[in-house]
Amino acid sequence: MKEKIEREFKKLCKSYKRKGVIGFSPLKEAELHPIQKKYLLRNLSTFDWSKPITAISIGVFYTREEINSVPDKWVTKGTNENSWNIYSQACGELNRILNNIASNLAEKFAGISEQATVEGYTRKVKQVEEYYGICVSHRVFAEAAGLGWRGKSGLIITPENGSALRLSTIFIPYEIESTGKEFQGCGDCQACLDICPFLKNEKNYRQNCLLRLKNVGLQNEVCGICIRICREALKK
Repeated sequence: MKEKIEREFKKLCKSYKRKGVIGFSPLKEAELHPIQKKYLLRNLSTFDWSKPITAISIGVFYTREEINSVPDKWVTKGTNENSWNIYSQACGELNRILNNIASNLAEKFAGISEQATVEGYTRKVKQVEEYYGICVSHRVFAEAAGLGWRGKSGLIITPENGSALRLSTIFIPYEIESTGKEFQGCGDCQACLDICPFLKNEKNYRQNCLLRLKNVGLQNEVCGICIRICREALKK
């Protein structure tokens, strides 16, 4: 089944003229926040939890043009007119692509898909913890499945494209061998820490990022500066 799912994923990516990455991990290997565990239990209530459940982690990459539209230095404000919105619009496009691919795979392989992101909530919530009860962490499953490692930015860093991707997860009631890997990680690189003042404050960086996304002024609730610098550092 693993090979069938991989082939179908590649075919779907090709239909959208995108490149992507896929991996598998047992659900039990994921270390989720307790609130997200409860959410997942509700979402997968039709599954028999006494039997193996596999999480399929999928990622679709941004293109070089989309990433290069992001400023290569710290900028506090964008506008609806500047090129930064190429990245902003691509974020929405990747979410739609991922949701379509995830739904297709879930239907074909008797699974349940989790949407790529919860769009529109940045302007509705005040504290980042308010997200936790309405979604799962795709990063947790991506890390367990060996798509990449957790970088100093908190994002998943892939060998192929740095952190320049978006993620989704599909759950299927079958046992598939884990594709988990060990990576060397970021090492001495701290490009993201050097460019983003919020990342230096590890305790509050998620909340600070939330506030930034509320105020940056792009068409979608994104920033991407640490993602661009990560990709550039990885390619050196």
